[in-house]
Amino acid sequence: LQQAADTLKSATGNASVLSHRAFLHQQKNQSGSFQLLVDQLYQFLKSQELPSGRITHSDIDAGTTLFLNAVLPLYQLHSGELSTTELDSMKAIHPKIALLAAQLKRHAQSSPQQLTTADSNYLFEEIQDLEDALYFDFLGSEAGQPVTAIKFDTTVEVPLTEAQIQQALNLDPTKPQDKIERYLDAQDFFPTFLDFHAEMERGETAQAFINLMQQTFDPKLLVIGADYHPEVDPKHTVYILGIASDGNLVGIRSAVIWT
Repeated sequence: LQQAADTLKSATGNASVLSHRAFLHQQKNQSGSFQLLVDQLYQFLKSQELPSGRITHSDIDAGTTLFLNAVLPLYQLHSGELSTTELDSMKAIHPKIALLAAQLKRHAQSSPQQLTTADSNYLFEEIQDLEDALYFDFLGSEAGQPVTAIKFDTTVEVPLTEAQIQQALNLDPTKPQDKIERYLDAQDFFPTFLDFHAEMERGETAQAFINLMQQTFDPKLLVIGADYHPEVDPKHTVYILGIASDGNLVGIRSAVIWT
């Protein structure tokens, strides 16, 4: 959204007022979903009762601030288009702002790397501060296991695939002890993770961890080691990993016990 606002500002040149002609000229330099995002921001600003009747730098800043403060908190965590609940609450603020919100989500989903807001070093250190209060007691494990922060200095691309994880973790898929036995979308797992810790009055810590992982792209939950195999120890390593903004993998390591 800030990039779209800066794009509109740059169209003014030395002036502080955005003309329709300057907007059209600048829009031609954009493409795809970002071009549509810039257009929706412009249409929203035009619909405002502007003091001067024309869009100024101050109007662009005010419109962006309104969106960040009033609309951004209304987004719900799910894939796909905005829900009816989201749209209705956004339309209550301004009809045009709901169209802007919908296009912002489409652009974010078409450009997934822009969803990441923190690098792996920051995320790793933040997760380290939480790890002592977190446990992993899921997927049929026979005992809860401690959690440790983990970071892999590698370069992966979105979407995060099993092949990329195998390479990053130096796993040999032909060996039973290196087989990825479970490979799940961590977003679907996070509510269960949160409920478990909330029962132990550690819900705030679990939510803080989830918030950090949601600053990565495509977080995955995986279990290493073939199940029911004589060469594989019953204690299987578990990872929750996502792609940070610098391309590294970051998250937690724990274990499940399957005898």
